[in-house]
Amino acid sequence: MRIFYALILFVGILTWSSCGNDDDAGTDDLSITVTADTTVVKTGETLTFSVITNTGEDVTSSSTITVNNTVLQANTFTPAKTGTYSVKATYGNMITTSHYEVVAIDQDASSITISSEQTTLQLGEVFSFTVITDAGKDVTYEAVITADGEPLERERFKPEAPGIFTVIASYSGLESEPITVEALPNSITVEADKNEGIVGDPITFTVFADNDIDITENATILVNDEEIEGNVFIPEEGGTYTIIATYGDLTTESIEITISENFFTLDGNSYETPTGSFAYLGTYEGENGLESIWAFNPFLEIDNGDGTADYPNDVYIYFAVEQPPAGDLAFPSNGTYTYNSGTLPETFDAQIYYDYTAWVGDDEDFESITLEISGMDTWANAETTVESIQYTITKEDGATVTGAYSGPLFAWDASRTGKSKRTPGISTLSIKKGTFRKR
Repeated sequence: MRIFYALILFVGILTWSSCGNDDDAGTDDLSITVTADTTVVKTGETLTFSVITNTGEDVTSSSTITVNNTVLQANTFTPAKTGTYSVKATYGNMITTSHYEVVAIDQDASSITISSEQTTLQLGEVFSFTVITDAGKDVTYEAVITADGEPLERERFKPEAPGIFTVIASYSGLESEPITVEALPNSITVEADKNEGIVGDPITFTVFADNDIDITENATILVNDEEIEGNVFIPEEGGTYTIIATYGDLTTESIEITISENFFTLDGNSYETPTGSFAYLGTYEGENGLESIWAFNPFLEIDNGDGTADYPNDVYIYFAVEQPPAGDLAFPSNGTYTYNSGTLPETFDAQIYYDYTAWVGDDEDFESITLEISGMDTWANAETTVESIQYTITKEDGATVTGAYSGPLFAWDASRTGKSKRTPGISTLSIKKGTFRKR
């Protein structure tokens, strides 16, 4: 009986051992492989992996898949860059042993996009651009980038002047949609071609960015807070004008120009006479009694720097005023002085020099000479001021000069040798014999 039980125990142990060996043999024979739906894919396209046992069972959903040692969250992978990717899978305590690779190649681009991190920078700073295909490939260094039609050497752009620039990229026959970037000046200034002028005389303004970059074309210029068209201003009346310019959010410091009404017009051209004077030419016994002879003399003086001066624009309108036999010299005063009126005061001669050229010839006569003085203050020490002096001179051939003056006046003695308009003042009454005639 004992022998029987011992025999049964031996058979049981042998049977258990045999079963255990069969299971181990089954596990040892089981293996897995990983494959993709394709081994060559274009960047931006998606691969799908499968994990299959050697018995044909699909264990993908229970497996872990890695690409270049990076664990995937699912069984798909979309390469962003070209290259060869190593793929492995694990299932339970099994891991693929075969070397499996997929290759990502360039996808044919159908469009490209250009971008810049900054679309607005200060002048002197640099824009940097990136060009990407619709497949996600960076082709910045293979692309040609232009700013306002001018090719850039690289992907960087440093504008030499402020403005808005249109930037476009081209690559492999494709062209991006344009983008715009703006370079802003750090500061702006406005300048005038002259700080003083006369009515009707054009003043030209220039606007600079960062001191020396001309941005006039794209700036806005205001005169006395009124925007002007372009950069040329023609004043219609005298006075002081305040000018500013704007560019974007920037505004210049203001400048001022002074416009004078002191000029005469000849043949449509204006000639400046910023200084006003009266020249005393002596006192004579005339048809109407004792007369003091004066010349209204507005002029433009050019200092030669050596104690002398030139007078390119010089006006002389000669007139006579009644001189009392006793008392002080009779100075010019408010009133209308007309040509050869027969009564004092009256005008009787004139001479005009424009750009050093005499307008009246020796043998020419006048149709009329009118001098109107208004708002003149009392003379003191051979000086005064006047609100308005208007004059018109017409020759017999119809040629006409018109002019005006306002502001300070001085008198100078032209009756004595050695005196000039550079030495203001009149010492004493100078009574002369005969009749005065300038020409």
